[in-house]
Amino acid sequence: MGIAVILMLFLNDNQEFIDKQAQLRAEGYEWERIECREPLDGQVEGRDYIPQGRTDTHPGYVCNELKK
Repeated sequence: MGIAVILMLFLNDNQEFIDKQAQLRAEGYEWERIECREPLDGQVEGRDYIPQGRTDTHPGYVCNELKK
């Protein structure tokens, strides 16, 4: 039951991200691991990337990108 609740919360909070990445994957994009870096100006967490290593004082790192 707890896993289902967590999954539903994740899907609800990240629906825009899930829809966008599904659209891009349909266009031939695939997730590729990159050297971790800080988000670029204009990149939005939960829409353009899922952060890794995020803290209260740091936005986290981008370690994967959708590339064609």
